[in-house]
Amino acid sequence: MIGIRSRLELASATMVALALCCTSPAAAQEMVVLEPSTNWLLDYADDHCALRRIFGESGQQIRLELRQSMRSDRFEVRVSLSDFSRTPGGLETRFLDGAEFAPRFQIAQFRTGEGGEGFIYHESLMAPDVMLETELSRDAVAAENRARLATVRTYAIGNAFSSDVELQTGPLEEAFRVLGLCVDDFYQSLGIDPAMQANPASGARPVDVADWARPILRTYPENLYREGRTGWVRLQVVVEPDGSASRCVVSEPVVDPEYEEQTCRTILRRGNFDPAVDHEGNAARSMYELSLYYRGVG
Repeated sequence: MIGIRSRLELASATMVALALCCTSPAAAQEMVVLEPSTNWLLDYADDHCALRRIFGESGQQIRLELRQSMRSDRFEVRVSLSDFSRTPGGLETRFLDGAEFAPRFQIAQFRTGEGGEGFIYHESLMAPDVMLETELSRDAVAAENRARLATVRTYAIGNAFSSDVELQTGPLEEAFRVLGLCVDDFYQSLGIDPAMQANPASGARPVDVADWARPILRTYPENLYREGRTGWVRLQVVVEPDGSASRCVVSEPVVDPEYEEQTCRTILRRGNFDPAVDHEGNAARSMYELSLYYRGVG
């Protein structure tokens, strides 16, 4: 049973419990296996939707968050490690049972409110050959993604701690169905038609991106660059039918608030787009997401 209320009935920090059941496959050898200690919680935030769940008992807990601001096969993974300490080395993860661990290179780190640490990266369950298949329709991609979500039972983190860790997530298909409904509600709150956003004749595309990307890159904080800090700035831009940008929000993680405010000011002032077009040939308001990745030299 899943409790859903409209966005208007929820403050931005309101959490709705999702009573999603979880199966528990046998623990893999040399794995610390953590069972869920909470239900999935759905967060209707101002600029995204997120599912959160805590795994493990007190003193050995990990919080997993799956976040989206656009309907897509891609989603953001946030892992909070208040009770675990990272070991040196490259991070590896996997969602699909039986799959090989995949190294994660473009990750950002953050501090939790409890004084621990966490990491963030973007994930897709789609097979590489499917992701490269340009002839597939959006419906075919969505069906493939649903099929893969239905096979998920665990989420594993490797090469990060003294022992690998496996979270018993259970099936994720229903969780992502509810997450998608939240994203549709988010679109509607911005005056965007969810059906058009999900299946336009053509999506919004930036025009002369170098003209407005260079000022953004030039103003990246020098101290972060010298310190070797890595991370990304992820922008959500509402593109109007005339190609102008009317709304820009920088999603977390926050690298430098002043820099990110300047980034959005540049987008709103200089950003130029080809607007999304519906199947009747009409330009339409839509959402465009842009990610800028930075790697320092420290």
